[in-house]
Formats: sequence, C-alpha cells, structure tokens
Amino acid sequence: MRTGLLLALLAIPFAACGTTKDYKMRFHGKDDLNPNSANSATPVKGKVFTLKGGDATSRLESEPIDDLWAGKSELLAKTVSGIAQEFSLAPNSEIPPLEFHNVADDVTHFLVIARFHTPEAGKDRCLIPRAKLPDVDIWLQKNEIRALPIGTTPPAPQPPAPQPPAPHGQGS
Repeated sequence: MRTGLLLALLAIPFAACGTTKDYKMRFHGKDDLNPNSANSATPVKGKVFTLKGGDATSRLESEPIDDLWAGKSELLAKTVSGIAQEFSLAPNSEIPPLEFHNVADDVTHFLVIARFHTPEAGKDRCLIPRAKLPDVDIWLQKNEIRALPIGTTPPAPQPPAPQPPAPHGQGS
C-alpha cells in the first residue's frame, strides 16, 4: 500500500509537466529568390522563432522587420519561446530541414522572417500555427515567404499587366 502511494506521489510532478514534441521545417528557394537591383536572384538569410500566445503573435505581422531581425521588438520578446534558428537559402535550392526539439505545449506558432533586398510589408514573414507545421513546406520566392501543403509548389509569378497605349495626340 505504501509503495503504491509513494509511486503515485512521485508521478504527480511529471503529470503536471507539459509534453514536448519535435518538429522539422523544410525550406525551398525558387529560381527567382531575392532579386537584387539587377534583377538577379540571390541567397537570402532568415530566422525562425517559436512563439507562445495566439493573441500577440498575430500582431507580429505588422512589426517592423528590422526590429524583429535585431530582436528589438518588445512584442516579440513577450511571445518568443527559446532561441531563434537562422538559415541561409540560395535560389533554386533546398536546405536540410531545420529541427526543433522538445517544443513545449505552450508554443502556438512559428514565425519565419527573411532579409530580402526589397522587402514587401507582410510578405517578408510567415506566421505558421503549430498545428499546421507537420503538413507544410516553406517556400521563398522573389520577396515572399509562404507555407504551402507538402508536395505543392508555388505558382509562377504573374507577369505585370500590360499598360494600355497612350491615346494619340497626348503626351509630347
């Protein structure tokens, strides 16, 4: 009887601890990744943060990218869990999956950011709910990050719409 009670008491601290899970994140770079001023594709550097707290994480979508990159965002400091993992991705390539070990139950999202030559607000980051991570690949194309279902490739970018010709007799 005492042995059973002792074992039950020893199990209580472990039952109170949350479980952890491992994740892998796969990255793919398209051939038009991170165009420079000459419109040539170039490698890009990025970071992945594990975040906790669904309310605050959605507000990270409007934080300045420079503040996120440098770790100066107060909002990021309040929601980050652990240390960011960095990556570098070349055009038309894949890198070995980033591995996240022992991710705690309170992590709700993963935030991927990248340092593009010409960042576009909102496209320089991708907020991925934890529940979707096992089922997505991360694609970086031009100046954009997207999480797409495994086995899906992003569509080719649409060419700019042709400009209508200027009416005759106007202009010069």
